[in-house]
Amino acid sequence: MRKRILSLLLAIIMTISLGVVAFADEAIVASGNCGANDDKLTWTLTSNGTLTISGEGEMKDYADGEWEDRKSEIKKIVIESGVTEIGCSAFTDCTSLTDVVIPDSVTYIDNSAFLRCTNLSEISLPDSVIRLGSGVFEDCTNLKSVRLPQNLTSIPYRFFFGCSRLKSISLPDSVTQIGEAAFGFCDLQEQVVQEIVSSDNITHIDARAFIGNGNIHTVHIGKNVEYIQTETFNYKSYPSFDSCTNLTSITVSPENQTYTSINGLLCSKDGRSLLYVPVGLSGRLDVPAGIETIGREAMHYALSIKIVHVPKSVKEIGSDAFPIECTDVYYDGTEEQWNEISIGKNYNSDFPSGVTLHFTCEKHTYQNGVCTRCGAKDPNYKLTAPSVKTDYLISTGKPYIKWAAVAGASKYEVYRSGSKDGSYTLLGTTTATNYTDNKANAGYIYYYKVKAVNANSIKSDYSATVAATCHCARPVVKPDYLISTGKPYIKWTAVSGASKYYVYRSGSSNGTYEYVGTTTATNYTDKKANAGYTYYYKVKAVSKVSSGANSYYSVVIGATCHCARPSVKITTSNGSPRLTWNAVAGANKYEVYRATSKNGSYTKMFTTSNLSYTNTSAKAGTTYYYKVKAVSKVKSTANSAFSTVVSIRAR
Repeated sequence: MRKRILSLLLAIIMTISLGVVAFADEAIVASGNCGANDDKLTWTLTSNGTLTISGEGEMKDYADGEWEDRKSEIKKIVIESGVTEIGCSAFTDCTSLTDVVIPDSVTYIDNSAFLRCTNLSEISLPDSVIRLGSGVFEDCTNLKSVRLPQNLTSIPYRFFFGCSRLKSISLPDSVTQIGEAAFGFCDLQEQVVQEIVSSDNITHIDARAFIGNGNIHTVHIGKNVEYIQTETFNYKSYPSFDSCTNLTSITVSPENQTYTSINGLLCSKDGRSLLYVPVGLSGRLDVPAGIETIGREAMHYALSIKIVHVPKSVKEIGSDAFPIECTDVYYDGTEEQWNEISIGKNYNSDFPSGVTLHFTCEKHTYQNGVCTRCGAKDPNYKLTAPSVKTDYLISTGKPYIKWAAVAGASKYEVYRSGSKDGSYTLLGTTTATNYTDNKANAGYIYYYKVKAVNANSIKSDYSATVAATCHCARPVVKPDYLISTGKPYIKWTAVSGASKYYVYRSGSSNGTYEYVGTTTATNYTDKKANAGYTYYYKVKAVSKVSSGANSYYSVVIGATCHCARPSVKITTSNGSPRLTWNAVAGANKYEVYRATSKNGSYTKMFTTSNLSYTNTSAKAGTTYYYKVKAVSKVKSTANSAFSTVVSIRAR
C-alpha cells in the first residue's frame, strides 16, 4: 500500500513538473491591442516566439509598432479566425519569422504586410483573400513557395519584388494582370515566365513587371495580351522587361490582336510600328522592312547594339528611339529623304550625339564584308573557314578542338553531331581559338565543325568535319596503407563512364611501370609489396564503351609498404606480464609501450629483437595495458602501426 501511494505521488509531481515546463515554454512575454476602428483585436507574444492575433475585425495599419522592440523574437504568426484584414506593414522586418497561419476569415492583406521577412520561405494565402496590397512580400529574400488565392485577378505593384530565391510560381487562372515590378529582380526560371506571359488569361503586363530577371532569353506573348509597357513615362516607369539583359527574342501568338513579332522584335499587329527591341541583342540591328514608325525608346535600352539599319519605309521615329551606345545609323534612302522623316527629340536634339549617319551610296566601299558608307553587306565576301584539329583534356577526358585564328574573325561558332553525316547543332560560341566540349559523355565519338564570324555577323563556310572521342577523366589517386598488413593501399573517386581500372607500379617515380592488377572497385591493395620500400603507382580508368576512350594515366603517387602490425598475446610469468608475438616480415626489432589505462599515455618500455617481453618491473595488483610496434629494418617511416592493446593484472 505504501509503495502505491509513493508511486501516485511521484506521478502527480511529474505531471505538475511537465505542466510547469510547458507553461514556461509558452509563457506570454508581451501583449496588447491591434484593432482598427475600435475593432477588438488583441495580440500576445509567447516566449517560444509565437505571435497570436485574436478577436474579430481589421488590424490597424502599422500595427508592428505594437511589437516593434520584439520583432526579432517573432518566429511564428498565428492569425485566428475572425480577423478580416491584415494591416499595412503589419509584420515588416520580422526577420526571424518562418511560419505564418492565415485563416479563411481574412479578405484583405494590405501594403508591405510581410516586407523584408527574410527568413520566410513559404506561405499559403487562403481563397478568402480577394484583395492584396502592394509590396506584400517585397524583399523576402528567402521566399521560395507561395500559394495564391484562387480568385485573385492581379499581381499587385512590387508584390514579389526582390524575392531573389523565388524560382517558380503558379498563378490562378483568374489572374489577368501583372502589376508594375511585380516580379522585379526575382530569379524566376525562363519556363515559368513563359507560362505566365503566354497564358490565355493574361491581358496586361505592366511596367517593370519582370525587371532584372537574368534567366529570360526569349518570351512568347499570349493571344489575349492587350498591353505591354514598351517605353518610359516621366523617367520613373520603365518597360515591362527592363534590364532583362539576356532577353534576345520576343514572339507573339498569331491570334493576338494587338501585337505581332518580326524577327524577334515586338511590333504592332499591322507590322507598321516597331515598339520594343529586346535589351539583350548586340552588334547590328536591322529594322524590319515595311516598318513605318519606330516607337519612342523602342531600342533605347538595348545597350549592346552599336549599329542600326533603317529601311526606306520609315516615316516617323519617336524620341530616344536609338540605343544609348549606338555609333552608326545606316539609312536605305538619300539624305533628302531622311530629312523628311519626323524625328522626336533625343534629349535636347533631334538625333543622338556621337552617332554617324550613313546614306545609300551608288558605289559601295567594302571593308571586312561591309560598306563603310551605308553598311550594305558584300555579297561576295567570306571569311576563311577555320582549319580544326582535335585532342582531349587529360584531366577531364573531354574533347578539345583547336584552330589557328582567322583573319577578320571576332568569334567562332562550334557545331556538333553524333555522326559524321548527321544533323549538326550549335554547341557554343567562343572568342578563343579552341573549345572544350564539356557536355560530351565518356566513351563516345563526336563530330565537330566550326564557323568563323566577324563583327558584322558575316560567317565563313563550315570547317572540314573532325572527330574526337570523349575519354574517361583520369583518376585522382591518394595513397594510404592497411594498418593490419602494412601493404600500400591506393584509392580514388569513381570516374564517370568507367567500368574498371588498371593499376601500374614502379620502384621509382620516373622508372618503368608494370601492370599489377585490375579492379572494379575504387581502391587497390598491393599485396606483393615488401615492407620498408616505397612504390610508385598510376591508375588508368577503362571505358565501359570503348578501349579507345580509356583515360590518361593518373598523376604518379608514392606509397610506402609498412611492416604489418604485430599480433600480441599476453599472459603472466611468475606474476609479471609476459607479451609474445609472431615475427613480422621486414622488421628487425620491436618497441613495447605501456600505460596504466587503455586510453592513457603510453611510455616506451623496451626495444627488443626477440619475439617476447616480460615486464619484471610491474607492480603486483596493478593492471597494465600494452601495445607493440614493429620497427622496419629499412627505414623508420615504414614502421608498423601499433598492435591492438592487450592488458593483464600483475600478481
